[in-house]
Amino acid sequence: MKKVGIYPPTIAPVGNDLTIPVSQGIRWGNLVFTTAKPGLTLDGELPKSWEDQVKQVFSNLQQILNASGTSCDNVLMTRVWMFEVPGETKEEYREKFKKFNEIYKEYFKPPYPARGVFWINAHSNPNCYIEVDLIAGVPE
Repeated sequence: MKKVGIYPPTIAPVGNDLTIPVSQGIRWGNLVFTTAKPGLTLDGELPKSWEDQVKQVFSNLQQILNASGTSCDNVLMTRVWMFEVPGETKEEYREKFKKFNEIYKEYFKPPYPARGVFWINAHSNPNCYIEVDLIAGVPE
């Protein structure tokens, strides 16, 4: 099998610059692996709100899947990194997680992908609130 890099032109070009050693996604046989995607818009900006970043993350991932010949229906596993915002309470985190699950269900249907969720203390960009990567199958 040959490993193929996936670089959709409709998402921020991190990884398209060959000096940065990362692909947006890799297709290997009937599997697709994505890099952990923040919610960057095409112009490389992060939306201001947490909810808009979550939606942009899934939009970016959906575009990688489409360019790979698959869709959210074939996602096997997701990993989610949520970054703490200084000063937020545990109740605010619970509300964010509840909202995250509502948005998640807009993209994924039962049986839901296996999933890991990690709350992380900080991100190198303090305006980045979430990153998600995934593994998907490609139908034959």
